[in-house]
Amino acid sequence: MRFLLFILMACLTIFAKVHAQTVEDKPFELNGSLQLDDRIRLKSGGLDWQEYRMSLQPVYKVNDKARLHADIWIRKLITASPFDQPVENVQLREAYVDLYGFLSEHIDVRIGRQRIAWGTADRLNPSDNINPWELEDFWDFGRHTPTNSLLAKYYWNGFTLTAVFTPRFSPSLLPDQSWKAAFMPEVPDRWQIPLPDGTMTDIWLQPLSVSRMENLPERKLKASTYAVKIARDIRNYTVSFGWLRQYAPIPVLTRLSVQGKITSLPTSPDMPVPMNTTVDAMLSYSLRNVVSADLSGSLGSVGVWGEAALFIPEKTILTRSVSIESPMGTFNPVLPDSTIFDGNPYLKYTLGFDYTFPANIYLNVQYVHGFFHEEGRKNLTDWLAWTCEWKSADEKLKLSLLNGAFQVADFNNIKEGCTLFWLPELSYKPVDNIELKAGAHCIFAGKDAPFYPIRKNGDTYLKVKYSF
Repeated sequence: MRFLLFILMACLTIFAKVHAQTVEDKPFELNGSLQLDDRIRLKSGGLDWQEYRMSLQPVYKVNDKARLHADIWIRKLITASPFDQPVENVQLREAYVDLYGFLSEHIDVRIGRQRIAWGTADRLNPSDNINPWELEDFWDFGRHTPTNSLLAKYYWNGFTLTAVFTPRFSPSLLPDQSWKAAFMPEVPDRWQIPLPDGTMTDIWLQPLSVSRMENLPERKLKASTYAVKIARDIRNYTVSFGWLRQYAPIPVLTRLSVQGKITSLPTSPDMPVPMNTTVDAMLSYSLRNVVSADLSGSLGSVGVWGEAALFIPEKTILTRSVSIESPMGTFNPVLPDSTIFDGNPYLKYTLGFDYTFPANIYLNVQYVHGFFHEEGRKNLTDWLAWTCEWKSADEKLKLSLLNGAFQVADFNNIKEGCTLFWLPELSYKPVDNIELKAGAHCIFAGKDAPFYPIRKNGDTYLKVKYSF
């Protein structure tokens, strides 16, 4: 915290010293924004989210060959549900140096903490994985945590070759407790367990306590992230192919240790036996390779894009150990391992287009197979996301009453296996640098849908943003 405050004061001191320079010689700029965000739950009417954030983005141009950039957040965040980790109210989001023509006029280098965007789709990018997804605010689609990285670009004969090295693993920032059921692996509450007499019975776990431990990758070069991409413009299109090796930033369940006590034996094979339990869960980060391809361009006045990523995960196994006290004595049944990832590749992809109709009506539609947190071929769902906006002639008023997304987890059970997100919004700019927004996040989920546990998390909001 003190270090970040020191960085902030240093930036403001530099700004004060160079602000008086003439317009013709202006190596320093200070940009940023002030954003106020208040949300109220639709179901309960309680305060859900309150964030007041200032972003400061100083830029210092050393000369034609070097430039310094930073992005500092100073904020106060209050939520109805707690996070597992304390909220950082002062963050050094980015701090890097750009070196142009480094060693050769064909090479540009960026060193430091940075956001590295990968892919061409509109925020729903299956190949955008270098920076971990940031789940602190689910409604802030496409937000990633910048990482300390080295990025180099080499330009040759119309091609751009990009290489990235991130030495240290960074996990995703997880959401608060009210959203975890949709993103984090849950401990199964029904188990088939063999009794000492050889019979199988259904056990209904009633956890008295659940502790979760994380098995982070080692701080060694073998746990680093490596990525390369080659891109080229072909007529009206930009085409690129990439490869990434990293540990997935969202953990999976790899070990369960259960201590339980049964006070009664099963009276019917159809009736599960309740068992008071203490559960220790181990969460691990699996290694994966990702091969990607994307294309973006235009067909006449219609913008089009497509992006695909082939994920090749390391084989990952869930092991379970159980110790049970029962009227027949203490026994330790042997349970088979479960396969989380079998090592087989699976494909995620996005296809989309946008078009501006007469009367300033903008339409953006994307079809997505596999959401960002979904892993494994059997766990991928299908999405249709759309934005429909109308702007006034002076672009001060914007109506987006039909925005939304539709998720289908099971086409054989669409009614109960789907989720509809309705995201209406009204935006108004009283002056150029100030924007006011009012809207809602509405969730309608079937009982078998992945987002059913968080169906009550819809809210209505008011936002104010001043940019400078």
